[in-house]
Amino acid sequence: MTQKNNPLHLFISHLSSNKRLATELAEHLEKYNINPFVAHEDITPTMAWQEEIENFLKSTHCLLALLNTGYSKSTWCNQEVGFCLGRGIPLISFKIEEDPMGFIGKLQAYTPAQPINPRWEAYKIVELIQGKASQFESIRSWVVSCFHLSYSFDATNRLCSALEGISLSEGEIEQIKNAFNSNSQVSGANDVVNILGEEWIKAKRAERWPS
Repeated sequence: MTQKNNPLHLFISHLSSNKRLATELAEHLEKYNINPFVAHEDITPTMAWQEEIENFLKSTHCLLALLNTGYSKSTWCNQEVGFCLGRGIPLISFKIEEDPMGFIGKLQAYTPAQPINPRWEAYKIVELIQGKASQFESIRSWVVSCFHLSYSFDATNRLCSALEGISLSEGEIEQIKNAFNSNSQVSGANDVVNILGEEWIKAKRAERWPS
């Protein structure tokens, strides 16, 4: 996914000692139409860094907390979590060494396999975020936009699973129909029928490949 279309803004909250993992995860997450923010990487020395963090926290759609030892004792990390909890946006706890504590402790944490493979864990993080599409409009909107950029049948089927049981607007359905017409990785995926309907898909395929 190279051209971003309605990307998901993701704040990656981490200790400075965990900057490398945060940066590697961000690089892989960008491939999924995500705009990640890693404070220690994304703020230049000439900027008022606290203001830049606050600005992104105000606009981010989701927060990913990398729970290393000492995370719960970090004033800045606690403020980032509290800020996002106050906004009512989804939070993903990524347990590396430390159990989630405080307000974030009520959320079930995801524990990665060791040693951590950033590419694979980015894939799992995307699944966790997609799983919140039924609860958050911003997540649903991002999932819908990803159909245009889907790179495989499996990716399309995962998008369909994320939208299962959700009432989509006419505009959202139209976006997926447009993706069906322009992206072969959508039109060839099995599960897209669950969203667009069997009759509509049959008609479109008949137009494309008349008997």
